[in-house]
Amino acid sequence: IDKNLNEKTVKDYLMVIKNRMPRISKTRITEITTDDIVEWWRKSAGARSDVKAFMYARKIMEKCRASNFIPENPCNDAKIIIGDFPGIGETHDHVPRDKLNEFLSALIRISKEVPEVVRDYWIFLLVSGKRRTETLSLKWEDVDFKRGTITLATAKKDKIDVIPMTQLSFLLLKSREKSKDPKNSKWVFNSTTGKGNLTDPHKHFVKLNEELDLDFYISSHDIRRTTSNITKELGFKKEDISLLLNHAKRDVTDLYVFASQEYKRENLESVARYINQHSGEQLNWIAVNWYGGNQEMYTPSPEDNQPEETFEDSMRYLQEEHSKDYVGYGHPEYKPT
Repeated sequence: IDKNLNEKTVKDYLMVIKNRMPRISKTRITEITTDDIVEWWRKSAGARSDVKAFMYARKIMEKCRASNFIPENPCNDAKIIIGDFPGIGETHDHVPRDKLNEFLSALIRISKEVPEVVRDYWIFLLVSGKRRTETLSLKWEDVDFKRGTITLATAKKDKIDVIPMTQLSFLLLKSREKSKDPKNSKWVFNSTTGKGNLTDPHKHFVKLNEELDLDFYISSHDIRRTTSNITKELGFKKEDISLLLNHAKRDVTDLYVFASQEYKRENLESVARYINQHSGEQLNWIAVNWYGGNQEMYTPSPEDNQPEETFEDSMRYLQEEHSKDYVGYGHPEYKPT
């Protein structure tokens, strides 16, 4: 595997292959045949994770072939036999604006059934747009409360991603700091077993998906994609989206070296405000009830807590059947009955 890859990415390679290709992962690489690969694929579910496992295995075997450790890469011929895979990057699943309320409501409902570190992981993904591996590998030494920055390792060893704290991420991290396990104090999102960082949040998505009425099975990357979609709805420029989400391909390579942290902070705050607005201010509820936020700052007034007006609601005044509710409509002192 490429030595420039982050340790977490290497572990991801090994974990995916072990989980999705269990028999092949236990076979000596010099003994794996094309037939083995084809048979594995035909018995697999053909899920995106299976495609990912094949891609990882193929890349590792190509390295071995180039190093003359094996004479040929059996994955290459297997791919010809298997044919086209479902595109691993073709999905556009995300939580749409009209489902944000449902998503956060479901998360709040099941919060007592999952570890606090898992619920905090979900919220951090949503308000930051970061990748799963970047988030799970976050260490306390890379959290700077004085400067209000978070430094995340990326897939490449020589690259980092520095993001500013927002109001909510500050409260979330302060809350996690207070509940830090002294025996496992290195990681922000620590393992529930008491050793290392959280590595397997996937199983907890089962409970979350059972509570949701979405037409897809939500994952960590779908939460990141939700944040990405929000930035587009807010009208962010392409380079600003790349800057916030740390996309591998950027039009301006030195963007995050020179960009103002305050500029990035305001963009992230606008994402949080968008989520809060379209979820019935449930981020405010989370800030107060989960992370010890100041109720004077986060508890909405009765006027602020009214349901969001739909287009249909805004057109009611045009209909004769509702005319009695709009007597004097347009006058400065008009108030709905």
